[in-house]
Amino acid sequence: MLALKLLRMLDVKTSLITTLALGLIAHSAWLPTKAWLSSQLISYSWHQSKHSTQQIMPWPWADTHPVAKMTIARLNKQLIILQGVDPTTLAFSAGAMHQYSHLTHSKPFVIAGHKDSHFSFLQELHMKDIISLTNKEGKNQLYQVEHMEIIDSEEQTLQIIEQDPSLILITCYPFNPLVSGGSLRYVITAKLIS
Repeated sequence: MLALKLLRMLDVKTSLITTLALGLIAHSAWLPTKAWLSSQLISYSWHQSKHSTQQIMPWPWADTHPVAKMTIARLNKQLIILQGVDPTTLAFSAGAMHQYSHLTHSKPFVIAGHKDSHFSFLQELHMKDIISLTNKEGKNQLYQVEHMEIIDSEEQTLQIIEQDPSLILITCYPFNPLVSGGSLRYVITAKLIS
């Protein structure tokens, strides 16, 4: 009788431990699954927006939409750029600043992204690298990296020249810090070449 009670207790504990382990596995898989799914939905909305005059949201409750595709051939890197630089947008991709999110030959195009996710590749960019930017209408502009700098956002403001058709990429710095946060920003300026 005692042996039977012990077996039942062990069986309950084993079931509880198994359930807990499965719950932890499911929880740890949630973020990578969410990241993969969001990138698929962003890519789908980008392709749909090329055939529409409307703004196609990646998911029904999104407050952003794709505005461009950035390609860096040397790094074999492509990234869909979303509209806006608010935290919810930057959680899913790099984002273009609203007032600087149109491909023109007279104004800058400014993109921000997180250093530990969508813009982690910025540390691999070199001077003279070519960056291609394509909007949903198919207009393509090429830029060449001409300037890289680190600025302290608490001591200086990023100077954006209104009439300069450069591409400006911004992320936090350093790329692999021991402590996250801080006021340093890594800014890459690429000049329009086409």
